[in-house]
Amino acid sequence: MGQTKAIDLGLSVKWADCNVGAENPWDAGRYFLWGDPSGKKNATEIFSDVNEIGDIVGTSKDIAKANLGGNWRMPTSDELKELEANCTWEIERRNDVPGFRVTGKNGASIFIPAIGGYDREIFRTDQGAGLWSGSFNQRWRKIDFMLVWVQELNDADEGLRKGKVNVRQATMRYKFNVRAVCE
Repeated sequence: MGQTKAIDLGLSVKWADCNVGAENPWDAGRYFLWGDPSGKKNATEIFSDVNEIGDIVGTSKDIAKANLGGNWRMPTSDELKELEANCTWEIERRNDVPGFRVTGKNGASIFIPAIGGYDREIFRTDQGAGLWSGSFNQRWRKIDFMLVWVQELNDADEGLRKGKVNVRQATMRYKFNVRAVCE
């Protein structure tokens, strides 16, 4: 795995240039159940009660911290929301992979691939990709994540493209990617 670089988008934290386990920004990287830094557990081995775990940012269950070390950690829900609200999201293909170029107000950018995730043990691309936060949403009793979804329609109209980015909640049956942050 290459050296992860911190990109300053002019937000409260710096964002990694690629997902945890990825060699390049357009690679998905590894898929993780929330709270499993090894990436080896499957949905039948999930923790007995997510309500007992709470937030995992900076803990031994923090996927980014465990895999990258140093000052890297998983983003909080608020940091995902900040990325969503304070950057420009443009659909783009890099190395034939659909995703978004995410540009901060300072002009710096990162690429986030939208190439799928696991629902239990089934790989799905129709629901887009997910980026875990380290935040447990007390209101919904689920985990906050960012949905990154791109649909490209092969059409005579120059290839119609639409996309969606928003912070949602999920259960622990999903395996998503992690995009690390640092101060």
